[in-house]
Amino acid sequence: MDADASEPLDWLDKVVNEYLEDSPVDTAHLANGSDEPAAECLYENPLPGKRIAYEPPARELTRSINPRFTPDRLSSFRDFQAAEESSNTEAALNDEDLEDDQEVNKVMASQPSADPQLQLLGRPQIRGISGTVSQRSLATAALLALSPTGLDRSQIREHIWDGRDIDMRQVRKVLTDLQNSVGSCLGRMLNNNSLITITIDTDLDEIERRVKRASTMAWPQASVLLAETLELVVGEPLKEVTFHHWWNWVDNDGGLIRRQLLERVETALTAAGNRAQEQRDWALLRSIGEAGRLVSALSQRMVGFASMGALMSGRTDLAMAIVVQWEDVYESTFDEPAPHDLRKRIVEASRDQLTQ
Repeated sequence: MDADASEPLDWLDKVVNEYLEDSPVDTAHLANGSDEPAAECLYENPLPGKRIAYEPPARELTRSINPRFTPDRLSSFRDFQAAEESSNTEAALNDEDLEDDQEVNKVMASQPSADPQLQLLGRPQIRGISGTVSQRSLATAALLALSPTGLDRSQIREHIWDGRDIDMRQVRKVLTDLQNSVGSCLGRMLNNNSLITITIDTDLDEIERRVKRASTMAWPQASVLLAETLELVVGEPLKEVTFHHWWNWVDNDGGLIRRQLLERVETALTAAGNRAQEQRDWALLRSIGEAGRLVSALSQRMVGFASMGALMSGRTDLAMAIVVQWEDVYESTFDEPAPHDLRKRIVEASRDQLTQ
């Protein structure tokens, strides 16, 4: 087909209309009388082996290429329509309709992996995703992960916005942000009354799986697995989150959620510590106790593991220092003398060491 370049090209107009969206174009250089030629807009010619250059009138050029959808990435206009409908599921919100989220810290994701994992110990984050997720979306992920039966949008608004009456579109925006990050992990949202769940793995799930797997392994292999597991024990559950109102649900019920998480960690580490004690692996026992102290400085069992491991490794001074530190924390927290059971046990074990 030999068509004059100056004649209208119906197929080209269709390409422009289908793959372009509104966006202002700077034509200041034309108003200033610039002699520089306008840049060419190149499009793929549907005819194999052909390529055309199209230079539209600058004053009428009010559209720019949509960077998300380009002709070479779509097999047909139907694909384009489907992609547009998918991307426009949630209506765009005006800036004045939303709370200012500029100051919200963004949580950087780690390197992509097969499945995302929610970190509940230490400062929360979502591992295994690309990009970032806002703190409010992260708080929503943690809330849903700790609510296995699911929550509807009204309940999410009640928790994340701390009871404030905000536009439900903000809830949808947060859920959309979260779904863009974790994909199919977030259950489908049919309407405002639908219960929304999230099936995302957590670091606590991983710790419990590893400890259970180690219980079935021979000790040399089990000790290596348990030592690697301690790398996941990085701090208190949901640490440093309640300075923003969207994390207030963590402690609204008297800290029940934190206590439940602490119990899960201590149960897993107790099983690991008991196994290390049976195998007389004192270095690992001390490491387990020290990791447990990061999660809960008041845990008498974890302090006992750490001090006993130090004592049986020949560090009596360190063992007693760990006990004294625990007593100080206990007394400053509860304003009463600390129990003497732990100190008594360490002293007796120290004497036994000297008599051997």
